[in-house]
Amino acid sequence: RREAFHLASSWVDSMSPSSPRWDSAEAVASLMADLALRRAQLGELWRLRRGDAAGPASAEGLEGQLSGAGIDVSRALAALDELMPRAAASGAREADWRVLEAHARAEQAASRRMGGAAAFAAALALGGMAAYASQ
Repeated sequence: RREAFHLASSWVDSMSPSSPRWDSAEAVASLMADLALRRAQLGELWRLRRGDAAGPASAEGLEGQLSGAGIDVSRALAALDELMPRAAASGAREADWRVLEAHARAEQAASRRMGGAAAFAAALALGGMAAYASQ
């Protein structure tokens, strides 16, 4: 319980002051989406560590993402060893793969948008410097 509270409060504390309020539908939806992603990541990492064939994400990549989100991966995997008969259930892995693949697509789209914005900003800056230099 204490760890779940700590994780939730860390997530809330990391929210920007300009973000929607915690009690807003957007913030709740964001928290639920993040929890679904972390559950899928942990489930897949647990399966990979138990010898299942590779899926859409590597064990190293999953571990890095989970650690980066503040999750104690060793403790989480130990807990899953005790609690995880559902992870072996038919269809659970495919459901996790869908979540992981959707997240990867969203990150790629965001990266492309950021790349386009960065290129636009660079072009704007270069144009401004060129105009300044020509004066």
